[in-house]
Amino acid sequence: MAISKISNGGVATSGLPTGTVLQTVTNATAGAVSNGTNTSLGDISNFTVSITPTSASSKIFVSVSCLVTNTLVSGANVAVAFALLRDSTSLASTIASAQSGSGGLQIRDSVAFSNLDSPNTTSAVTYKVQGNTNNASSGYYVSSGRIVVMEIAG
Repeated sequence: MAISKISNGGVATSGLPTGTVLQTVTNATAGAVSNGTNTSLGDISNFTVSITPTSASSKIFVSVSCLVTNTLVSGANVAVAFALLRDSTSLASTIASAQSGSGGLQIRDSVAFSNLDSPNTTSAVTYKVQGNTNNASSGYYVSSGRIVVMEIAG
């Protein structure tokens, strides 16, 4: 897991035009991020990032990407759901699924989604990804995950 932060280097943000990227924070990993068999949404370990906006009028652009696979289950339809949250507030969601025949199918998919958030605060906020499967017999695996947040001048 590598967390990195790029900021504006101490330049005053008050005179910058709307839409200027003020800071970027990312959390990326090349290996496995998490695996699970939970059927209710739960945090995916190491898939979080925190940012402290410099202005309450700033927007936060969040981009999430990862690879997802699941354990093969014969004769079962399998879906893995993902949700993006700011602290405890749900912002976006997506699903990866495989419809099975008698031999079964396996999910091997890339997942990406984004959100433009308005947290209206200058306190630290944490963005995280949660996941779950609809079939506890089919564990899911998340790898090569990346979550990037950018503060945009409002």
